[in-house]
Amino acid sequence: VNLDIRRGEIVGLAGLLGSGRTELAKIIFGDDQDFTGELYMDGKEIRLKNPKMAIKNGVAYCTEERRSEGIFGLMSIADNIVMPSIDNYTKAGVIDDRKKNRTVDSFIRRLAVKTPSARTEIRKLSGGNIQKVVVAREFSNDPCLIIADQPTRGIDVGAAEFIRRRIVAMRDEGVAILLVTADLNEALELSDSIVVMHGGEIVAYYPDTKQLTEEELGFYMLGVKRQTPEE
Repeated sequence: VNLDIRRGEIVGLAGLLGSGRTELAKIIFGDDQDFTGELYMDGKEIRLKNPKMAIKNGVAYCTEERRSEGIFGLMSIADNIVMPSIDNYTKAGVIDDRKKNRTVDSFIRRLAVKTPSARTEIRKLSGGNIQKVVVAREFSNDPCLIIADQPTRGIDVGAAEFIRRRIVAMRDEGVAILLVTADLNEALELSDSIVVMHGGEIVAYYPDTKQLTEEELGFYMLGVKRQTPEE
């Protein structure tokens, strides 16, 4: 795999289950050290040995497996949202509850998270609402690179549209975004460029998606080279 992601760009990483897309995302986030090769940020080689190092370097990861990998199940919705960026809400060792609550309430309202309270344990929410909270958390941490793995899967249309708009807005603010998806329409709608993975390898790269069709993208995702009439 050879992949470049620039600031102010959404790179769509398209692939079906088993293509290697999530494994690549975890490597970039420091959650999988079983690889050879180099990772560069701002032109300097870095080695992210764990997710904590990745977060400190401005990398946010919205995992596909929200319930098993993306939450602190026994903690509240509010704490799950602010935990990775808790330093932003702390002064002299004391949490600024007013600032924290403003952020939490804003995301719960805008994403229409169905919950009795921000103090509700996150494990008690439905899968779709857990997904909304995880997305809110990663987007609120002022990252320079967002890895969004199936960010709109399993949530309602309104929240999905908000997330898509937010992804585009963060791109426009100069954030680099790796959009990992099996959704052909989402990949084409949001991505500035698209990389297709199959069998653990990149099988196609489209620096410009304007002329790309769902049919052609789908062929490569299935590992089938589209033949021309001459062939």
